[in-house]
Amino acid sequence: MKSLYPSNRGPQQVPCAAALAAAGDGPSPASGWTKARVLLARFVAGVFALLGIAGVSLYRAEVPVEDLVDDFAGGASSFETIEGTSVHYRDEGTGPTLLLLHGTASSLHTWDGWVHHLKDRFRILRLDLQGFGLTGPNGDHDYSAERQVRVIAELLRRRGVERCSVAGNSLGGRIAWGFALDHPQRVDRLILVDSAGPRALHVPPEPHVQDDGAKVGRRAGGGRTLDLGRVPILKDLLTRLTPRFLVERSLRQVYGDPTRVRPELVDRYHRMLLREGNRDALVRALNTRWGQTVEPEQLRDLHQPTLIQWGEDDRWIPLSVGQRLEALIPDARLVVYPGAGHVPMEEIPEETARDAAAFLLTSPGNGARADVTGL
Repeated sequence: MKSLYPSNRGPQQVPCAAALAAAGDGPSPASGWTKARVLLARFVAGVFALLGIAGVSLYRAEVPVEDLVDDFAGGASSFETIEGTSVHYRDEGTGPTLLLLHGTASSLHTWDGWVHHLKDRFRILRLDLQGFGLTGPNGDHDYSAERQVRVIAELLRRRGVERCSVAGNSLGGRIAWGFALDHPQRVDRLILVDSAGPRALHVPPEPHVQDDGAKVGRRAGGGRTLDLGRVPILKDLLTRLTPRFLVERSLRQVYGDPTRVRPELVDRYHRMLLREGNRDALVRALNTRWGQTVEPEQLRDLHQPTLIQWGEDDRWIPLSVGQRLEALIPDARLVVYPGAGHVPMEEIPEETARDAAAFLLTSPGNGARADVTGL
């Protein structure tokens, strides 16, 4: 066997952590220092052993997109290759066109409830944004709002849609108002559902207060699970260690009523996250500087009638952001849903879809200020 040491030297006695840990309590020429080293080595070896066990138990392999298509691309699903990715979309229903845009780590399925309630009155076009769902990652790892807007514009062109109304949740709301600013002639109306705004609008919400008045932290339930994707080292682990319970925790954070989080909902989000390339894309998207190049005052250039829907118990983007959006957008109205969280279109689809339909079917002269609660 070939020696790993230079030919003019013998093997060097360099103790590894495991060897030190196995050294026991035998005699030592420098008993105090050596014993401390042994204890430290045992501790380090134990930590690495625990990390190894945890890594094995928490590791989740990537899932080829082909293994997900049968379950999540049935019915009206189609694919178009745009800017290097096979974009998954659905085009269904009849009537005025409504484009639906999902949020971070989500997919077009977040709008299933709206489609059920609205497809008899609207043509509904929805897609998995680049980096998410069945669409998955793009080749140059660009998940900026500007890139998403270009993909959407091209998809609309290919589907023969010249004008439409646009609804977006969270990140999808950021992309929706960005699309309206870039293509004002193509957008009839806007619906922003717990939408991200320009970075300057986002301030830490007030501490959550329990019934007994005790402050329990900046957000109920601790920090946002997705914030792990911005922490050095942890963000790298997130691309491989994504157990189902982590996804469930995130969903329970975004729902105002966590009892509405069903096992099949958790399964869908988890499997979509495991789609090959999506975890890396998620981490890259989370570290994209969303909205930093847009000043809040630029939202005054949005002249489309705008409905802002907000879950009162949103623990990810506070209601104060919705109130600021209403103040900045000239023809906007804010509707707040008590008990709902960050994704009210998914949590209470019937109520939010009803209000959306009333708003979209309002005569043009009445704008967003018309009553949207009686349809």
